[in-house]
Amino acid sequence: MKRFPRLLWAILVFAFIIRAWNLAAPDMAGDDATYAFRSVGYVDFIAAANRQSTPVTWFDEPQWWQSLSFHDAPPLVFALEHASFAFFGDNAVAARVPFVLAGTLSVFAIYLLGEFIGGESLGLAAAAIMTLLNYPVWLSRIGYLDGMLIPSILFSLYFFFKAQKQPRNYWYWGLACGAGLLTKYTFLFLGPVFLGALLIRRRQAFKSRAFLQGCAIAVLLLMPVILYNVGMFRARGHLDAALSTLIGQHPADFAGLVRTGGFNALGVLTQFMSGGAFSPTVLLFAAVGVGILYATQSLEVFTVLIGGFLMALAELSVIGGIEWYGAILVPFVVLFTALGAVTLFRYLKNKIGNIATIAIIVLLAGMELTATIQNQLLAHPLVASPLLPTAFSSPHNGYAELENYIGRFYADHAASSAIITYQEDGKQLADYQKSAILARFGGTVTGPTQDQLVLYDERMNWFASLWTFERRRLYDAEPIQSLWQFLEKTDGAHDFSFYRNFGMKTATIILTAENTQDNTQVDHAADVSAFAQKVESVLTPIAEIRNADGRVAFRVYTLSLQ
Repeated sequence: MKRFPRLLWAILVFAFIIRAWNLAAPDMAGDDATYAFRSVGYVDFIAAANRQSTPVTWFDEPQWWQSLSFHDAPPLVFALEHASFAFFGDNAVAARVPFVLAGTLSVFAIYLLGEFIGGESLGLAAAAIMTLLNYPVWLSRIGYLDGMLIPSILFSLYFFFKAQKQPRNYWYWGLACGAGLLTKYTFLFLGPVFLGALLIRRRQAFKSRAFLQGCAIAVLLLMPVILYNVGMFRARGHLDAALSTLIGQHPADFAGLVRTGGFNALGVLTQFMSGGAFSPTVLLFAAVGVGILYATQSLEVFTVLIGGFLMALAELSVIGGIEWYGAILVPFVVLFTALGAVTLFRYLKNKIGNIATIAIIVLLAGMELTATIQNQLLAHPLVASPLLPTAFSSPHNGYAELENYIGRFYADHAASSAIITYQEDGKQLADYQKSAILARFGGTVTGPTQDQLVLYDERMNWFASLWTFERRRLYDAEPIQSLWQFLEKTDGAHDFSFYRNFGMKTATIILTAENTQDNTQVDHAADVSAFAQKVESVLTPIAEIRNADGRVAFRVYTLSLQ
């Protein structure tokens, strides 16, 4: 068994700590909330059927293919998060643990790739850079699918290179490729790269049993997605949301999803560089690394790595340069940077001296680490400097504190409701919720047991409301409504009999403060705002929920329904 240097183990421990530290503090207020929300019960529903419907809302009964994947992404990350929730409970930490582990695994994977290409020093340098840089750390904590792509990209490259001399490595290459495509379809950018290398440099591989077996492993891993899309196409006339929008389809089922990209590779690269994903220091070393790569490596290694970087840029140009999509650039930029840094270190060691060289490395590494700590582990930066970018930071706007408040609220009001609240979104959801309720009550339900109605202000961040309120509404059957839903059922808050009939005694109202009114264009915004103003003028708040800066993010009121 191969022995790894002790320094690598120290780097891996540090990489895990910096990714896992204070993991519950940032808000769940982006796409991470939609993935986590569905992963809790492995149910493909996002409470936005008017803009992005799913098979759960299309059919009264589940289809044979429905649970094989998800309508907008392959199933691997959802399955990993579902397992994490089963082990740790449905909370923000459990949602992020798989991404922390993937980020740490990326550090190990880039060590293997770097060590294979340029020896132990290059592997350790690449691992250290991956550990320290703000952007990869952010991707390891934020909970977006793209962070999970990085280890698959690295392992696929590593085993592809190794398979040149040891064909059995095609098995692991196929496994890595299958895992990448099961994570997100953006892994496809490597397809032309591998195919080109095979056609130009390795045509004999097509006759290799190991290569064919590796391809078979990838196909077998992808069978759930293949069968899912076959079923969806037969039932609805289109592929899943990610594939249909990628090929230019615009089905009404996914009306809210529109691709905005156009081919502009230089613009995308500039966006990620100027946006703070990679600092000028990193780019300088990466540029040197590309030159060193050309001068020292085999033609295949050079063309695959440069080809992978260019194909990643091309794909980002087509699909749009959304900030977290830049994850597919990370393996290449980090590896190029490490190669440039190691080469310059060897040169400077002879020309300037050890002390000066070490001082430069410590200074640059310290700046990168400081930026990472400020952006990821702290609620706001302690040191303001143009040399320390603040882009790609974890959000701390008060939604994590809101989640904690609602968690405590239901700990104090532990009784669960027998009310079916999702009938308007389809029979499948109603049946799912009913089965969950019956399981909780031991197979029989005698009546509602929760007398506390919770109302939330839909002007808040939609993603956060999905995670904090819709999650409890779907999986725990808690009586939770938005302000507009409440107004509809009470004739503009004049008649509470609908809720009294279910045993509701008190409505707890969560209103946004000015700095958390992130979604002011909601349906019936004028009615919602007028009701919120009336509540604020008539009632006295029983609590204020403050964000990490101490500003009021939400105010809590109670309204008697008797």
